[in-house]
Amino acid sequence: MNVISGTAIQRAPSVPVVRPGVETEEERVRCRQQHAVYRRLFMDIEREQVKENIRQRNHRLRMAAYVVGNLLSHDQ
Repeated sequence: MNVISGTAIQRAPSVPVVRPGVETEEERVRCRQQHAVYRRLFMDIEREQVKENIRQRNHRLRMAAYVVGNLLSHDQ
């Protein structure tokens, strides 16, 4: 039986560990899976940020070209 204490999971003292090797392997698998989930989430967020930065850069370039085009047409 596990008792949750804050953010760490601690083993209750009244329950003996029957198969310690299996539990550590399960913990390793769980950690690996959790790491993969966080990595995917981080990569998704970063991918969206890159898309947004490209969109903003293209917008700035279009607006700069528009302003320059208007300035040139008013000079003539």
